[in-house]
Amino acid sequence: MKSFLNYITERIGEANEDKFFAYEKGWFNPTLSSYIPVSGPGTRYHITVLVKNLAKFGITKAKMNSLIKAETGFKEKDDIDKYYKALENGFTDVFYPAERLANDKGWIRIVISNTTEFTQKKTKVYLSSSSIPYLKRAAADLLPYWDKNVHSIGIDIEPTDDGKQDRGYINLDTLREVERWVKR
Repeated sequence: MKSFLNYITERIGEANEDKFFAYEKGWFNPTLSSYIPVSGPGTRYHITVLVKNLAKFGITKAKMNSLIKAETGFKEKDDIDKYYKALENGFTDVFYPAERLANDKGWIRIVISNTTEFTQKKTKVYLSSSSIPYLKRAAADLLPYWDKNVHSIGIDIEPTDDGKQDRGYINLDTLREVERWVKR
């Protein structure tokens, strides 16, 4: 598995190679400097990749089944298995309890978006997590790529299980804003 910092230099500008819009989605673990791409047939959602690769995320199937049971209220094994298959096959594209568990293990959802403005390519990296320390580390890891490959960072903060943190979005369009946010 390539590190995120190695992987990003290859993927920015190559994702979907569209003249006006291209993107690359994946999971990034700043502590491990690991990146798992979300690409290929049947894996267009972050949750699908997570469920298909539980061991890489440090999550067991038993834990996933427990999360499904707690979140949905399903008691029957067949119902839990059907929901698990829906996540695995991309019929259900969001399951915050599993994403929060992945966040607790250091993984952050990421989307790299490339747009062309006035013939100049602009790249925005969207980071999403329920953990601000992970997001700060991820943003700090992107600093060496500012203006070379990265032109903007979007921080999408998921609400926590206890509801103490509302969902929020922070847009960092300058190097100074990123540096200030990382140091807060």
